[in-house]
Amino acid sequence: MELLKINKHACGFLFKLVRMRYIGCPVMYCSSLGPKGEALSKLKYWKYHYKKNLGEQNEFDWLLNSETVSNSVLYQLSIVQGSTILDLGCGMSSVSQKLLKKSQHPIFVHSLDYVSSVIEHQKKLCSVVPKVNLSSGFDGIVADACLLPYKDNVFDIVVDKGTMDSLLKDDIKERRMQKFASLLEESLRILRPGGCFMQFTDEDPDIHYDILFIAIQKHSAHQYHLSFTSAGSEPYPCYVYLIKKTML
Repeated sequence: MELLKINKHACGFLFKLVRMRYIGCPVMYCSSLGPKGEALSKLKYWKYHYKKNLGEQNEFDWLLNSETVSNSVLYQLSIVQGSTILDLGCGMSSVSQKLLKKSQHPIFVHSLDYVSSVIEHQKKLCSVVPKVNLSSGFDGIVADACLLPYKDNVFDIVVDKGTMDSLLKDDIKERRMQKFASLLEESLRILRPGGCFMQFTDEDPDIHYDILFIAIQKHSAHQYHLSFTSAGSEPYPCYVYLIKKTML
């Protein structure tokens, strides 16, 4: 894995890709997530979604099942030798519960969402999880993923499964780009040096890798390693993009 570098010729070409993908074609983005159009980027939609579904089911996972995601997260956690995890835009996913059930080492999992009812739901379920390590802990917080209420350099792993994809469904291009930039900047800000931002998405690496590549260049206080790998192929191909943070 090489340290990221970029030249101005590549930069001009990649910014064209950014404009095509993120600015020009909002309805093309995150096509596998379910509802079409801008609804996925709206708080109003998610409040309605959870009000409708929380009473009918305990969990629901976009894109990938929580078993696959939790295994991948724990593997990365072992690499960075850390213990603190943020599940960004957790929704009704059972990723946090699976992490607490599986980790033999003490971990602390934070679930964050901007809908209060789903955080109460997460707190209830995680409070009764049979933890492998009794020293492991959990907290749920209601907050905006684009304005995180955490200090710098506090998390070992930040997990995004479909949250960035949803925000990029916004139909106003300036707002869409601002949400993308804010979520990524905030996620990288709260990562400790050596930590890893993990984005699970169905977005193809031919374009998405380059977009992330450009976006992290502006963080001059740190350097980053960017890579991706397949995260599954059923019912459609998904990937996990890894951004690892190092000090200059």
